[in-house]
Amino acid sequence: MDQPALTPAELQQAFALFNATSVQLTQQFETLQQQVSHLSEELAASNQALQQQLSEKDALARRVSSLLAALPAGVLELDAEGVITAANWAAEQWFGPNLPSQRWLDVAVKLLRPTLSPEEWELLDGLGQHRARLAIQTTAGANGEGQILLVTDLTGHYLLQQQLEQHKKLAAMGEMAAGLAHQLRTPLATALLYVSHLGNPRLPDAQRQKFTEKTTARLHDLEGLIADMLLFVRGSNHEQEAFDAGPVLQDALATVLPHAQARQCQLNSPAALPPIPLTGSRTALQGAVINLLENAVSFAQRTVTLEVRLLNGWLYLHISDDGPGIPPEQQSRVFEPFFTTRNEGTGLGLAIVKRVAEDHGGAVSLHSTPNQGCRFEVVLPLRA
Repeated sequence: MDQPALTPAELQQAFALFNATSVQLTQQFETLQQQVSHLSEELAASNQALQQQLSEKDALARRVSSLLAALPAGVLELDAEGVITAANWAAEQWFGPNLPSQRWLDVAVKLLRPTLSPEEWELLDGLGQHRARLAIQTTAGANGEGQILLVTDLTGHYLLQQQLEQHKKLAAMGEMAAGLAHQLRTPLATALLYVSHLGNPRLPDAQRQKFTEKTTARLHDLEGLIADMLLFVRGSNHEQEAFDAGPVLQDALATVLPHAQARQCQLNSPAALPPIPLTGSRTALQGAVINLLENAVSFAQRTVTLEVRLLNGWLYLHISDDGPGIPPEQQSRVFEPFFTTRNEGTGLGLAIVKRVAEDHGGAVSLHSTPNQGCRFEVVLPLRA
C-alpha cells in the first residue's frame, strides 16, 4: 500500500530537524576534536616527562656506579640465598675477581678469620697469612630481601692504634720510673746520711744504736716501696681460691684499728657480716682494704665508716671518711701511680687497690665533695 505523500509543512519540519541534528553533531565532533587534541598534548608532555625521568635515573645509575667503582670501601650485594649478585672493584681487590654468582659464605670461610673485636675480621692470603684487617657491616637489602655488605680496611687505623698504645706504655713507664726515682731518693739519702755517721769511730754506742735503727727503718721503707712497685707492675700473682671475704674485712679492720686509735679516729663497721663468697686472692684483697682504710684514717677528722652490701650477685664495699675531701681537679688522678697529696705517701696505695679490684673482675671509684669527705666504692662479683 502506498505511503501518503508528505505535506510541504512536514517536509519543512523534517528538513529543520535534520539541520539541527547536523549542527549538533558538528559541535560534538568539534568538541571531541578539541578533547583529542588536549589529550594528545597531555600525552606528549607526559612522554617528555617520562623520558626526562628515565634520563635522570640513567644518569643517577651511572653516577652511583662510578661512585661505587671509586669507593675505597668494598660493597657486595647478596640475594636472599646468600649468593653475591654484585661487587665493586674494592671488594674484588680483597676477595678476588668474578665474585658474582659465588656464595658469600664460601668466600668468607676461605679468606676471613674472626678477631676479638665484633664485626672485625682478619683477611688472609692464599697461604693463610695475615693480609689486612677488615670491618664488615651488614644491612638489609631493598624491600628486606638479601643483604648489603660494606667492607672497610682498618689495617692502617689498627697499626696506628697499636703504635699509640705502645707510646702510651712507654710514656707510662717513663713516668713510673721518674716517680720511683723520686720516691727512692729521700729514704736512700737519709740512709746514706745515717751510714756516714756510723763510720765515725768516736760515736757513742747509744748514738750508734740510734743511727743503726734509723738506717734499718729507711731500708725497710725502700723494701716496702719496691714491693709495692712490683705488686703494681706484675699484678696479683697469688693463686685463685674460693674464700669468705667477711673474715678478710674483719682482719683488715683489726690491722688498721691501732692507727685509728692513735689519731683518735672512730672506726664504724657492721656488727656482723653475712657470708661473702668470693674467688681470688684473700691476701691481695685484704691489702687493698687496708690501703683504703689507712688512707681514710689519714684524712679523717673523727670518723671512718665501712659499709657492706650484697646485691644481685655483687659485693658493694664503701669506705668513707669525714675529712676535707679531694678537689675536683685532682679526683681523676687519685688512682695514678705515684700521685699523692700526703707528704708521707708513696702514691702507689690507690693504684694497687685499682689493680686488685680489676684482677678480681671488679672496679673501684671515688665520690668526693670538697669539705664533705670521701667515699671509695669497691664493686666485686660474688662467687656463683
